[in-house]
This record gives sequence, structure tokens and C-alpha cells, in this order.
Amino acid sequence: LEGSGVEAKIEPEVKDSLGVYCIDAYNETMTEKLVKFMKRGGGLLIGGQAWDWANQGDDERVLFTFPGNLVTSVAGVYFTDNKGDTSFFKVSKKMPKIPVLVSCEDDLSEDREELLHGISELDISNSDCFPSQLLVHGALAFPLGLDSYHGCVIAAARYGRGRVVVTGHKVLFTVGKLGPFLLNAVRWLDAGRRGKIVVQTELRTLSGLLAVGGIDTSIEPHLTSDASVYCFEPVSDVGVKELQEFVAEGGGLFVGAQAWWWAFKNPGVSPLARFPGNLLLNPFGISITSQSLNPGPFRTPKAGIRTYHFRTTLAEFQVIMGRKRGNVEKGWLAKLGPDGAAFL
Repeated sequence: LEGSGVEAKIEPEVKDSLGVYCIDAYNETMTEKLVKFMKRGGGLLIGGQAWDWANQGDDERVLFTFPGNLVTSVAGVYFTDNKGDTSFFKVSKKMPKIPVLVSCEDDLSEDREELLHGISELDISNSDCFPSQLLVHGALAFPLGLDSYHGCVIAAARYGRGRVVVTGHKVLFTVGKLGPFLLNAVRWLDAGRRGKIVVQTELRTLSGLLAVGGIDTSIEPHLTSDASVYCFEPVSDVGVKELQEFVAEGGGLFVGAQAWWWAFKNPGVSPLARFPGNLLLNPFGISITSQSLNPGPFRTPKAGIRTYHFRTTLAEFQVIMGRKRGNVEKGWLAKLGPDGAAFL
């Protein structure tokens, strides 16, 4: 750097007075300091590779445990355990396009198993509500409850260092039969911290259901600075940036909302683009659509069996169109059409 006329100095730790800090991706002691440094506007130049690191240890979940990812994931960038190409790379004048689906050895099966432990179906048949269908499109998002037409009622996602669970209606927070799932969800969102569980004032019934399972909650009108998990319904004045940062930095968000009524009141306006809840949720890879679902029992994904996911199906369809061969899972293509129209 100095040879190119850039003033630089050696510092053992990041400081507020610095403009840019350069570090490798293996440091495990400065995670919080580096995140705060970036949040204040500091620049971070970080380099490393995760595939060799993954081969050295027992934890294969590189996206969530590699030291560099504990910092960069907050900004939406991940080191993977895939070996990169070592040839020449062209420099594009425009931002290069990214693939529809990026392959990574990390999977979310452990998260799904934890969320659905002891649960064979999600029964809301007596809830007297029609939930919105969820569109699961993020690479780190996954469905938890599906009807026979692959319509999703509950989904979860990883985002940065945090976690999100979304239900297609806030009434699902009050369904007694969903009690075991609600407990699993809050514990997963808390990620073992045993932290403060904040429940929005309007969702007092959820607080009661959690109390039965031994989870204490604090009823508050808004997210608090010491919260580990926040359970709420997003409305028009939701603090999008604050909540997204809360999740990216490690918080858990439990969201319940439907969009079909909003779509009815706002004809001709895209719910995915304009519905307040989706302004928050879209970056997490889960969106609430204007399509409603019948309130029957929903099947849960089974280990080892592929489940419909919009991004995965779209990637497979893209390959078929390019190579003129192959096939998409039976029934998925019919779902891809309306999902694609809603997404685009």
C-alpha cells in the first residue's frame, strides 16, 4: 500500500479513528468490534478461504460458523466451502450477474429438524382464519408447513447472524394446537442465548402459550435494545432498517401477518413490492403473497425428501430451458408459474 502512495500502519486491533481495517478471515476475537466498526461507516478489507478451514474441524456448517462469516454475513456476504477458480477473471464495467442458485455444502436440515422436533403436521383447521401463502425465495430460507399444492403457510430463514420465522397470519400465534411449534420456534430464534423474549402488546395470547411451555416473555409495544427475540405483526410504521439490523447482528424475529386484505384495499399494487411486511421480509428470502390458503392441516417437510422452493425450482427450469432436457419435480412447474409472476 505504501509503495502505491497509500499511508498505512500496523494496528493489532480495529479502532474508531481508522478509515479502513485490513484483516484475514480467521480472527475469532474481534467479531463484535469489526461489526460495530462497519456499522459506524468504517471500511473492511477481509480475505480468506473457508474450504480448508472446513476440512480441519468437525463443524461443517461453514456459512454459520466460519469466523469470517460471523463478520461478513452481517453485510450479506459469505465465504463458502466451494473451491474457487484460479484462472484469470475479467473485470466487468457493469455489476456482474449472479447465478439464480449458488451451490453450497451447508444445508439447513438441522435447523428444520430443530424447528419441527416432535411435530408431524401443523394443524390450524379450527383457527377461523385464512392465512396468506408465503413465497420462499431466499437461498437460506426454507418452508415448514405446506398444503397439497405446495402452498407454504410457515417458513424460516437465516439472515446474517440472525434467524427469522414467518407465519401467514398473526392468528396462528394464538392457535393452541401449534403450541409445541411456537415453543420450538422461539427457542430456535433465541439460538441458545436464554435471552429476553419480547412479545408485541397486541399479541398477549402468544405470551400465555409460551408461558405454558416455560418460556418467560416481556410484553412491549416495540422492539427493545436488550431483546434476543421479537414476536410481532408488521404494520405500516414498522422500523424496517432497525429490524433488519437486529436480525443481521444476531437477533431472532417471529413475524405473523397476512397480505390478502391489504391487496384487496390496494388494487393494482404489488404486495411483494409495497406491502409493509414485505419491505421488511423480502431481504430475508420470505415474502407474504396476496393468495390465501385454506385453514386445514399442513404437512411438514420430511428428512431426505425434496421440498418445493421457488429459487431452486427456477434454477432447475433455467437449466432445462438452456439444455433442452431434464425435468422439474411433478407438480412444481404449475406452482412456479404464479410464483414467478408474483415475484417479478
